[in-house]
Amino acid sequence: MSLRSIIQTILHPPRHVLRYDFAREEPPLVFFLVLAYFTVSFFTQLTYRIGFLGAIRHDLLVGVVLLGLSAVHFMGNQPDLEEEQAFLASIGLFALSLVFQVPLAADPGAAWHTFMEWIIKFMLYFCFIVALVRSPRLLLLLLAAYMFSMFWIYQEAVRGLVTGALVWMNQGIHRLHGSVPMYTHPNGLSLIACMCLPFIFNFIPIFRRAWLVLAVFGVMAILAGLCILNTGSRAGYVGLIA
Repeated sequence: MSLRSIIQTILHPPRHVLRYDFAREEPPLVFFLVLAYFTVSFFTQLTYRIGFLGAIRHDLLVGVVLLGLSAVHFMGNQPDLEEEQAFLASIGLFALSLVFQVPLAADPGAAWHTFMEWIIKFMLYFCFIVALVRSPRLLLLLLAAYMFSMFWIYQEAVRGLVTGALVWMNQGIHRLHGSVPMYTHPNGLSLIACMCLPFIFNFIPIFRRAWLVLAVFGVMAILAGLCILNTGSRAGYVGLIA
């Protein structure tokens, strides 16, 4: 598949290929664009980069808007999830198990903060995807927004590695850190660096003739590898091997 054919498929999708029974109706384009924007904003942490956005609780505002858009579209165009009921039930049970662990934690306050930051937000993001991503072409565009966010974090960290601005002494060794709160800890940066690798590995056969896309994937893999190796994170090393 050439880059030109990929772009044409995205802009002018053949209904019999990219519109399945699951996708009863794609949302209005503006609904999806808000989700794509939120993806980039959330994973690059624009709130912490632009003071004005932090002052107005930007992520919360966009999240509330997305929640409303998702509810409106979902109620009018409910997807067929009969085959996914067991999967959804397992997710619900997993979430309940995490809720029950909060009051049992050594520090319930810290556990609640972690639950809200890493569980509730990502589960809401999952709901946004279920409500608004109704075809492979929208999924491809959403993944493009996500991969762009990852690329931005990786290149920023590697620039900090070269200049030494993001390399700090931690646990007795020099470790690479991220520049925004979500990735400030080396383990957080190595985790996010590992997360792009499965996508790259599985996309290469699909885009095998799109040399520009393959070049971007190659650069991303190199940047992610540099992040993982220089964070000194054992969890990152295990993730890379996996």
